Formats: sequence, C-alpha cells, structure tokens
Amino acid sequence: MMITSIKNPKRILITSPHNLGDFVAKIPFIRLLKQQSPATEIILLVREYIFPLVACIQEVDRVLDFECFFSRDEEVIIQDLKEMRVDTCIHILSINHSLGPDVIQLAKKANIPNRIGNVRKSHWVLFRKKNFGITHNLRSKRILPDLHEFEWNLLPLKFFGIKVDFEKVNFPRFLKTTLLSGEKNKYLKDEKFNLIVHAGSHGNAKEWPQKHFNKLLEELGGRFHIILTGSLEEKYRIPLHVANEKITDLRGSLSLRELISLISEADGLLAASTGPIHIASLFATHTLALFPKQKIMGPEVWAPKGENSDFIQSQLVCSSCQKKLTDFNRKLCQCMEGITVESVKKHIENWAAHENFV
Repeated sequence: MMITSIKNPKRILITSPHNLGDFVAKIPFIRLLKQQSPATEIILLVREYIFPLVACIQEVDRVLDFECFFSRDEEVIIQDLKEMRVDTCIHILSINHSLGPDVIQLAKKANIPNRIGNVRKSHWVLFRKKNFGITHNLRSKRILPDLHEFEWNLLPLKFFGIKVDFEKVNFPRFLKTTLLSGEKNKYLKDEKFNLIVHAGSHGNAKEWPQKHFNKLLEELGGRFHIILTGSLEEKYRIPLHVANEKITDLRGSLSLRELISLISEADGLLAASTGPIHIASLFATHTLALFPKQKIMGPEVWAPKGENSDFIQSQLVCSSCQKKLTDFNRKLCQCMEGITVESVKKHIENWAAHENFV
C-alpha cells in the first residue's frame, strides 16, 4: 500500500519514556526532521530526570514530563493534547511489553491528525479510522534484526517523505553537541589523561567483572587520573580499590547535569552498554564500550555511534546464557570474562598516546 507523506508539519509531539541511551538514539532522528522542516516546533515528552540531557539538544523547542503528563485522568490528558495543537504524534515503543499508556489511542481521541506508532497489525500498513486522522503503523517489534537502535529510530522519517540510506547517515555529525561550561571541570586534573570508569549499568547490560576493573585500575600508569562514576548502589555492589591518589570516586555524588558536564570535558570513558557511552557520543569523548556476544545485547544494536567511539565484544558465551536468562542465571553469567584486562588497557593507553600524554 502506498504511504501518504506528512507534509509541512507545524508542531510535532515525540514521546520518549526511556533511559538515557535510548533517548540519545533518537537525537539523529530529531535533527534530521528539524533539518527537513526548520520551522516545525518539536515538543518532547520524556522522563523528568532526562531534562538536563534534553537541554543540550537545541532542536527541541519544549519538553514535558512524560510520567506526570500521563498519570492524570484520561479526560485531562486528552484536553491538554488538544490544547497543544500538534498535528503529529510519534510514539514508537514495543507493543509486546507493557510500557505505559496507549499514547496513540489517546492522540486519536484528541483528534491529532497524524499518529505514528506501533499498532497491533502484523505488516507495514497505513490504515484509515472511521472517525478521524491516519495512524501510521511502524511495526510490532521495537528492535529489528540487523538494525542498530539508532537506525531503528530513523524509520519514522519515511512517513515524512524522507528516504534514509543507513550506510550514508553520518551519525557522529548528527550527534555532535557542544556544552559550553565556561570553566574547567573541578574534578579534572591538568597534565593527566582524565579517564571516567563507569563500572555499573543498573542491570541494563552485562557488566565487566569487578576483578577485571580492579586489575585495570592497578595497572594503569601515572599518566591517568581515573574518575569513578555511577550510583551509590553501584558503589557498594561493585567495590573497587580506590585507596589511590590517581583515583577520584564520585559514585553517588553527581547529578545528571554534573555527569554530562564531566563526560563532555573528560578525555575518555570506559563502560558497559549503558547511558554514559551514548552521552560521550555527543561530545566526541574517547569511548570504549564493553559488550557480550549476544546480538540483542551486543554492538550490532547498541554500539555508541559518536566520533571517537569504539567497543570490544566478548567472544565467550557461557552455559548460563544458553538457558533462559533468569535473575539466577544472570548472576552465574561469565560471558564478559572473555574481554581481557590487557585488551582494554591497550585501548586506553593508545588514547593517551594519541593525545600526547606521555
């Protein structure tokens, strides 16, 4: 069926009730859309804690709290959607899981003419409702085989008549962001390579073993100033050897705004597949992401896309992962043992040599 393009949108509402990395994956889409229609106003509905990250993206005209907005009575939500006077609502989430309110249905009730999202249909379709507007159905599965998360987020561009060749999309250019802090971050040290080590992932990714992190921290030479970041829970869950003058432990002490500022000015970042690697993508900070072998959790879908971003993928798949990955099996998982300390250390030392830290 032929798809009717959305032409000259005046105001677009984009929902993103995600974590940090998922939101960063939407930034190239937002910028490509704004590039195509500079006069279009873009309104975002995101989780409140992501507001400091959204503030770095100039193409966003207005931001609202997703959870607060949709926690109210349906009548109030519909009335507010009407008062926004948006002509397009984009809500791309998996329909295979419970991820909050039925935004597309609410947008339909609010008479928003164009609705782009996942609807319970099995094919790529464009279908008309009896009462009002058009719902553009993307697909039932959020992550498609052979599509990186950043590419997946570009798929709605087809409904605006924008053809995308993934191989020609310059993701680093569409991610590049400048954060003007005005002064050197107080946690950074001159004459040292400032390396952020973010050991945890809040359970969103497979993490490198604690013993590997400790060995790496011991072996990195005097050229490095190591800054540990993460939550307070991770500080106690992943105890690291921090009784060292070259290590600054900031776990549990930084707001998101402060973390963004730190990442933007640091020289390098080491982490698993978690939000900070994608934040680093925005500022061309040297980034090394550590991934397991499994494709749905691996770099094929989640590798950072920014300039100076790289990854190491374990080639080990342990017996626990051959079974259903229950909480118990997750604790037994040894997949990340396949990434050696030596390989990570070599990568980081190459950064320092490239940046003339001798």
